[in-house]
Amino acid sequence: MKIDIITGLLGSGKTTFIKHYVRHLAAKGQNVCILVNDYGAISVDMALLNHEIGDVADLEMVTAGDFDCYLRRTKTKLIQMAMLGYDRIIVEPSGIFDADDFYNLLYEEPLDRWYEIGNVISLVDANLPEYLSEDLEYLLIAQAATAGKVVLTKLDTMQAMEQSQNTIFEQVTLEERKEALVRHLNRESEHFHCERQFKSSDILAFDWNTATDAEMEALERAGYVRYDLEKRHVEEEGDFETMFYYTVKKSLDGVKELVQQLFSDEKYGKVMRVKGLFCDSETGDWYMLNATKELMDLRNLSDAGEGATDSTMRKEVMLVIGENLHHEEVNQAFGETRKVLDYEV
Repeated sequence: MKIDIITGLLGSGKTTFIKHYVRHLAAKGQNVCILVNDYGAISVDMALLNHEIGDVADLEMVTAGDFDCYLRRTKTKLIQMAMLGYDRIIVEPSGIFDADDFYNLLYEEPLDRWYEIGNVISLVDANLPEYLSEDLEYLLIAQAATAGKVVLTKLDTMQAMEQSQNTIFEQVTLEERKEALVRHLNRESEHFHCERQFKSSDILAFDWNTATDAEMEALERAGYVRYDLEKRHVEEEGDFETMFYYTVKKSLDGVKELVQQLFSDEKYGKVMRVKGLFCDSETGDWYMLNATKELMDLRNLSDAGEGATDSTMRKEVMLVIGENLHHEEVNQAFGETRKVLDYEV
């Protein structure tokens, strides 16, 4: 049974990618299951994927409060899934993830008798800043180093970003964007003592809405490679964290204003992503939110006729994900004063 690993930093578009990739596989008659992995008490990504592609693929979830617990639970889940006759398993790990740890898991008994790695696909936001924090640069190269293909995502937001002065992709063609990413990856590969040197042919970039069969087939044949790099410890507590809020109690406009505020004001720390499910306090409509600094995706579940009566969709939760978040300030923005839950994303 093949396992495809889809990696990417927080907000790189893994959920959107999986939606299109799985529909392509399902259209070819493959029996697919998605394994969503998140550190923390709840996975909004699970709800997002269930809403988008629950009709063509099964979904399973592993949640854990620490990395060792995550690995144990993932192994148990994969043993269970091996009995169900899937053609392919798609694994969406947390954004704070080193693919080598998952490789090692697959070599353990009894998983090594049932599973083989199919593809490793690493997603990179086309709006990637030229320089990230040391931890994020490490995670970027740790994920990309083993990828058969690196996929540029969020190309549809580039027009709005062309006037930005802090990205490596300013007013350039798609090929130039790919070359800029190659330079970025090779710079960090050298920095972290990885032998891999990326080429333009390692990078894929196309619009999901207009993707051809040939382009999707290229993803299915991505494969994977193995390269060693200097191992770094990413703190389980500290830089990366998630803050959970279970009672939003805001109108749609209020949520939009709150999200814009969190991304625009440095007093909250480095907010990387805001996502969740909430009920408009004025209309009673349920919405699904998935936002980065560049793009806010809001889905009206009530209009879609889905999710409004699903009990899993009727539990309000909002997640603020980022680096060095200022807890008191974020709490005040949500009108709460309680302590942040100690979970890593």
